[in-house]
Amino acid sequence: MNMRWSLLFSVTGIGVLTLGTILFLIVPTTRVIRSLHQAIEHEQLDAEERYFHRQKNRNTITHIAEIRAELPALQSLALPEGQELSFIEHIESLANTHALEETVRLLPPTTGTKTYQRKLQIILTLTGDPRALGAFLNDLEQQDPLFLITTMNIEQTEKPGVVAASIQGWVSWPEQTEANTL
Repeated sequence: MNMRWSLLFSVTGIGVLTLGTILFLIVPTTRVIRSLHQAIEHEQLDAEERYFHRQKNRNTITHIAEIRAELPALQSLALPEGQELSFIEHIESLANTHALEETVRLLPPTTGTKTYQRKLQIILTLTGDPRALGAFLNDLEQQDPLFLITTMNIEQTEKPGVVAASIQGWVSWPEQTEANTL
């Protein structure tokens, strides 16, 4: 019986030592490994996010440089403040060149959330030959600043071969401030 008890104590002792090793060494070590794994994943995600933001900043800097290079061409599409009269005179000159009767009406400018979003509203009323009207519109399209047509109505008048056109549009009319330069 002694042998039996000693074998039982030995097996029990080995079982307790094994269980103790599992509970006090392996389980805490596994928890530490899991927490380190999670910390590594978190740091990896943070590193990827920082990399993404650096790339985004580099791309933004590149795009700003490209826009700065194109800024003079883009600014030529807008009507500089103080040049409204010369713009209207140019429209009148185009109309006279194409033998069209014209009336030009300016509406108060609308302002967007930024100073460069101001729009000078223009209403043109033209009367004359339809082909001359088409040539006028073609010439108007070719000029700077860019005149954006929002609505256009063309109607036949009582005179044969004569049409009346009502054109509404706008031209970009930014305020001249330091903020307009990048």
